[in-house]
Amino acid sequence: MNVTSLINSIDPIGSNATNETNSQSVIEFDEQVPDMGDLLEFAQQINEPFTNISKFLGPTNEEGDDSEATLDVEYLTALGSGAFTWYITIEVC
Repeated sequence: MNVTSLINSIDPIGSNATNETNSQSVIEFDEQVPDMGDLLEFAQQINEPFTNISKFLGPTNEEGDDSEATLDVEYLTALGSGAFTWYITIEVC
């Protein structure tokens, strides 16, 4: 069983999540940027194609800890592969 099947067995969202007309987003409040190398490695480990982030919106901090951002994108794109993926950051004052 791959990760997508396992997560769908716990929280079934159905096959419509991969429809190309759908969109999904990750929102981060501390300007994190996901590590693209980690995203590609995750896709290989779970034997799922990686759907790249379609659109970045907002400020980013390249020097911060990226682990939470990377994890959020990994699971969202594993479940909704093929969907347009927004990555949105919001600056916290």
